[in-house]
Amino acid sequence: MSGAYWNDLRHHLGDSVESRFWLSDPLVRRRVNQRVSGDPQCWPVDWLREYLAAVSPLPRALSLGCGTGNLERDLCRKRIVQSIVGVDTAPDIVDYARAESGREGFGPEQIDFVVAEAREILRRQRDLDAVFFHGSLHHFDRMEELLSLVEAALRPRGFLIIDEYVGPSMREWGWVSLLLPNLFYRCLPRSVRRVGLIRAPRNPADPSEMICASEIRPAIESRFEVAAVRDYGGNLVSLLYANLRRPGSGPGSPTAEEFNHAIEFLLDGEDRMLRWPGPLRRPSFHTVMVGRTRAKA
Repeated sequence: MSGAYWNDLRHHLGDSVESRFWLSDPLVRRRVNQRVSGDPQCWPVDWLREYLAAVSPLPRALSLGCGTGNLERDLCRKRIVQSIVGVDTAPDIVDYARAESGREGFGPEQIDFVVAEAREILRRQRDLDAVFFHGSLHHFDRMEELLSLVEAALRPRGFLIIDEYVGPSMREWGWVSLLLPNLFYRCLPRSVRRVGLIRAPRNPADPSEMICASEIRPAIESRFEVAAVRDYGGNLVSLLYANLRRPGSGPGSPTAEEFNHAIEFLLDGEDRMLRWPGPLRRPSFHTVMVGRTRAKA
């Protein structure tokens, strides 16, 4: 079922998608940028460009779970990579990504898109300079096996670069993990709350959602030299955002000021959670990580 779900452009594009997506909110975006780059105006991909300035453009890159191709176009546009192949299993989405790339003037020698399984592609690759996952790695199972294939496909000192959800796997969501989000939710004004209870973020149409997410960070740390980590939270906002009422959504809906105040309250709460000392500290649900393969003896 997840293949048909992700092959539908309505789940990638449009106002209805944007309005539910926490990272599309301007206040959230500024705070995420701040957490990753130290500058609310500097997006993570711009931070990456500066981080990789000494070695870019990377000659040969692969992007797994490319979706509509936004990342791949941005990486080429900003000269982070010289050429990249985007891989996805959804043919209609790959067609869209290919068309958008052509409209921007990129030829297949710069950006190519293929319909294939990630593991199938990785088994045929060697000496890549970089492999990217952007919001796709948490949809994969058998994490150790997958990352071993990534490691084998990269050249010595090649890069694994992820921008990902690395929080609890779907099977790990329970009342204990939902207690804190519900407490914060109940602290919001009634006008902002759309539902009575925050539940686990399951998507019945996509059984791959968060399937092995909590295994991502330790699997990378065991196989790669971790060169950079930029955690950016999302422990509250990513879970609660779709459950908030928007300004102008009907009688009793919040004003823009009330809505923005609620977002700032949740973002400030995340900042405190990520800084709490000792056992009270909560690991970030989202992160940008740069790993490197170790030099072969």
